[in-house]
Amino acid sequence: MKDYGSRAVRPRLKHTDPVRVALYFNPSILSSFDEQSQKLSVVGTMYMEWVDEYLMWDPDKYGGVTLISLRTEDIWMPDIAVAERLDVGTAVVNLFQPYLIVNNTGFVIFFQQTDLTIYCRLDMRKFPFDTQICEMRLLSYSYDSNQVILSFANTSASNENTFRKNGVWNLKDVAVEEVETLYTCCPFPYVEVHYQIILARIGSFYIFSIWIPCGLLSILELTVFLMHPNSGEKVTLSVNNVLAFILFQQIVVESMPRSGDDSPIIGEINYMHGLVKIKLISNKKHCFD
Repeated sequence: MKDYGSRAVRPRLKHTDPVRVALYFNPSILSSFDEQSQKLSVVGTMYMEWVDEYLMWDPDKYGGVTLISLRTEDIWMPDIAVAERLDVGTAVVNLFQPYLIVNNTGFVIFFQQTDLTIYCRLDMRKFPFDTQICEMRLLSYSYDSNQVILSFANTSASNENTFRKNGVWNLKDVAVEEVETLYTCCPFPYVEVHYQIILARIGSFYIFSIWIPCGLLSILELTVFLMHPNSGEKVTLSVNNVLAFILFQQIVVESMPRSGDDSPIIGEINYMHGLVKIKLISNKKHCFD
């Protein structure tokens, strides 16, 4: 490695040739999803491969050795980052795995387990039957498309579904797209790999804890019309129903992010139920008067 040179220099014999880095991120565990702060924490495998033209050798001259392991600090590494990352800066490579694999043709493979916390804007309109799309952009901050070209490593491992089932969310799909982006700061475009992690909520908890009780309360409210007009229990029953709906509404509100962009349909339904019940109570009180 004494003849390798500076690890800050792209590993190209001809400096005008770009380094093509193929990569993928394969999510395996959804460790947490803080819906109020809109933070998604996911654990997965980050894989990268490229050709280092400074690391080619003739196996016959080195005892037939065709594969070696090197430290990441000894050779050039692409500065891959996640634009939406919220924890520990934006860099993907935290070097938990300090070694990479190189063969005699200069083909380099690097992979590691990565824990990412990213910003994910939520659309709560269809809560609790919502599907969330969390976007994640993998890019290089230092190199434009003339220097480094990113692409999706479409391999059997990248398409393998290793996601462990989560009690709240199901991994519906992972969409990948290669995008060329031109920023106002820079004269040349950047090639990025955009991920969309599509999560579908498992709504069984909310069905049994909110929807079914609300439906039963609505049916119970209809019994008011079967009671005697002069019965004081009609007002009591209606008031209790209103308080119960307020309680369920509070449960929904506590699950919502602190954003007013999308109001959930279930919240609007509870709000309308509340208005109807208040109107019924006021009419009954007027009749008593």
